[in-house]
Parts: sequence; structure tokens; C-alpha cells
Amino acid sequence: SELDNQASTDKKLKSSGLDQTYKPYRNGVNITWFHECALQDPPNSTCVLRREYPTFNDDEEDEEGISKDDTCKEEAPPPTACFRGVHDGMVSDDEISQILNLGKVMVSRGGDHMTIYEDVAPLYDIVPSIPEKLEKILQSKYATPKVKPVAFRVGIAFPIAYTSSSQNTKGTNQASIIDARNETVHKNWYNQVQRINSWPRLAIPMPTPYRDQCLLVSDLEASSNFAFHTSIFLSDGAGLQFSGGVSLFVGNHQSNTNPRKKIQRGVTVDGSRGRIVVNSGGEDNLRCRLPMRGGARAELNIWWNCID
Repeated sequence: SELDNQASTDKKLKSSGLDQTYKPYRNGVNITWFHECALQDPPNSTCVLRREYPTFNDDEEDEEGISKDDTCKEEAPPPTACFRGVHDGMVSDDEISQILNLGKVMVSRGGDHMTIYEDVAPLYDIVPSIPEKLEKILQSKYATPKVKPVAFRVGIAFPIAYTSSSQNTKGTNQASIIDARNETVHKNWYNQVQRINSWPRLAIPMPTPYRDQCLLVSDLEASSNFAFHTSIFLSDGAGLQFSGGVSLFVGNHQSNTNPRKKIQRGVTVDGSRGRIVVNSGGEDNLRCRLPMRGGARAELNIWWNCID
């Protein structure tokens, strides 16, 4: 059970002397990073640079008890700061179930588990609390201007060798995760990958084998409307419901353009059910999913742009 696993983890941490080190993170993390923005085409990306800070009258406080004087503290991000952040404990189990049901609904309408939908009406119809919650996080923690969702995806990722007979059935909502995929699309993809990778080694010309690659790209490279990106993990990583599939974020350091060189200014984020990950969309946040090793990785992605 989860309680037995937790007790085993506690015992291991105590025996290694790390129990106090990890104590602040037992209930998850709530952390932000601010850094300089890097944009290839600033004139078309002004939304990502805009910041709106709360303003108060003298002796006035906002609803969270922050006074006017507190808004100028050193930890407040500068107006052009871009960001990444990880936030746990803000999404309920019921909301995760509703998101997975959203994925199932989109598949039933002819979509698949990798399609990015620009019509966000189903998002508000099925799980309206999520865009409202994420918008509040963007504005309150990162001082973004008023934003709106412009696209979403309920994505399910599998390892190359994933088949129906190798489904990982451990963990909460696993059946709902499988229901949120388009089975026909997945089978066609799997069969195509197997045909490519089973080609005789001595064949001439030798075909390029398919690999689950990490292709670093920024959100604004994908679309000029993707000023900000938020994601919610719908399954647990670290080998619980899936292994591999870690999210990698890197800065625009010159070493990061050469796959043979060591990553500079990067961070990896493993999945934890309900974990929110946010980032601004410029080249300072090049990102990818590292290769899957097992199980099924489920994630809700929502892209945001300014309300003009």
C-alpha cells in the first residue's frame, strides 16, 4: 500500500541520515525560478515580456494580506523576467479524474492522445476549475498580465516497446489513463516503429532506427500564441506508474545546441500526480520529454496568451 511504501521510504532516509534534509519536501515542492528572457523575435512575443504587479492605496492590503510596501521587495521579479516553476498540492484527485475524462471525450470525438486542440471550450465544459486555478497561479506568482488559454492537450506517452500485454496497471486512475488514448492511433504507431526497428541489420541502404528522442524546442517556436505554458502530471513517475519521461528544461546556453556537449543551465522535473509545472515560452525555456522506459505518462498541457 501507499502507507507501507511511505514507511519504507522513511526508514531508508533515517538510516542514511537524510530524513531532515528531505523533510521540507515531504508534502511536495513549491518553487519558482526567474531568469533573463531569450526571444528570437521579440516584436511578435511582447506578451511574454509583460508583467502586471498589484497596486494598492496607502495602508491597503490585497486578499492574501500583502501590503503596498511588500510589492517592492527584492524577491519580486523584474519586469522582463521569464520563469519556470513547480507547484504541488494544488490539484485534487477529482480534478485529475475529470481531466482524464476530458481526454476520453476528445478521443471519442475522433481526436487522439497527442493532438493539440485550439478550441478550448471542452476544457471549460468538463473541468472549468483547472484553467481558473492555473490562471490565478500565473498572475499571482509570476505577475503575468491577464491571459487566456489558447490551446490544450491531454497527452499520453508510451515507451517504444509498450503493448496491451505490457500495460502497467499499478497506481490510481491507470484504467482512465488507458481510456484517454486513441487505441487505433497507438497501435498504428507501435506497428510502424516495430517495422522500422526490426529491419535486417545488413540491409542496404540501412534504415535509420526510430528513437524516442529529446528534441529541445521552445513554446513560442511552436506558435507565436504560446507565450506561457502550464502542465499537470496525471500519473506518477519515478517507476510508480511510468519510468523515464522526465521533463527537461534548459536555458539558451550555446552548449545546449550541441547534443554531444553537457547540458548547461538545465533542470529536470519528474512526474508526480497533480504536479503543476509552468514556464514562459521563450528560448530561455527550451524543453523536451526524455525517453520513456515503461508505463504510461499522462499530462495535461495548456498554452496561454495575453488578452488584448
